[in-house]
Amino acid sequence: MMSQAQTTHLYSLTAELSGEWPAIIGGEPYTISTRFTNSITPIQQATRYAWEWMAGAGIAVDYHPWSAGGYSNRNVVAVITGTIRPDEIVMAVAHLDSLSPAETRMTLAPGADDNASGSAAVLTMARIFSRYSFSRTLRLALFTGEEQGLLGSSVYAAEARARGDTIVAVVNMDMIAWNSPGTTPTLDIHIRPASSAGYTDDLALAGIFTNVVTAYGLSAHLTPTVHPSGVTASDHASFWQQGYPAMLLIEDYAWPERDFNPYYHTVSDTLQRLDLDYFTAFVKAALGTVAHLAHPIALTHIVYLPLTQRP
Repeated sequence: MMSQAQTTHLYSLTAELSGEWPAIIGGEPYTISTRFTNSITPIQQATRYAWEWMAGAGIAVDYHPWSAGGYSNRNVVAVITGTIRPDEIVMAVAHLDSLSPAETRMTLAPGADDNASGSAAVLTMARIFSRYSFSRTLRLALFTGEEQGLLGSSVYAAEARARGDTIVAVVNMDMIAWNSPGTTPTLDIHIRPASSAGYTDDLALAGIFTNVVTAYGLSAHLTPTVHPSGVTASDHASFWQQGYPAMLLIEDYAWPERDFNPYYHTVSDTLQRLDLDYFTAFVKAALGTVAHLAHPIALTHIVYLPLTQRP
């Protein structure tokens, strides 16, 4: 599965999501120059693009409308129902919306790293996972309203808790494609603090990611570090608030020494500035982690390597 995540595909997805060239949406070319939550037509087109991509993989996909904080929009959620333990849910998520300075965000907010990169990872997983069966149910979600305060994910997570959904893991990918040239390819895994009741569950998720990096030969390309920071600056925090295990996967974000994208929330957050080798390795590791969490079954042409840590 991991070998099917290719740089060329990630490049094209990120290019289309960030307006580098037109995407085909509803059968017509359209340039997504911004994905700002309040941009109306552009964000509607971006969510439609995601819906069509997932539907094209042959999996069930729906819009999830939400209203909160004076905003209204829609998330995109695809489901691959588990065949043995369908009530146990593994989620791979990212935020689709983007942001730039106030004077440009309605018309230009490319957000290639933040967060076309994480969105491209989720869309890649949808296409690859659609070819396999899993013990657990997979939900692949792209949220809007993240930049306005985790709005789309907060509504979704609260509704999941109200339904009694058993979400056993949430893997959130936010800004996964920036690494300064010549630097160590560090990435951060943020979980809840050791003092938190959810720390042990989150730590188990982080352990699976680090084991995947080691077991599948990605250590030369990725240096993961686990941070029990409790940082709440992305959509995983919406699931923590509802008591679900979750982790944030992000480029080197932690202080005091960090390698964070200097073009964050600017019109210069473009595809040309990304480290595609780092990006591809990051997606492979995240994909492998989600697959192990969901427990693939009946695989005939790849070897499923069990890892030591499992929730």
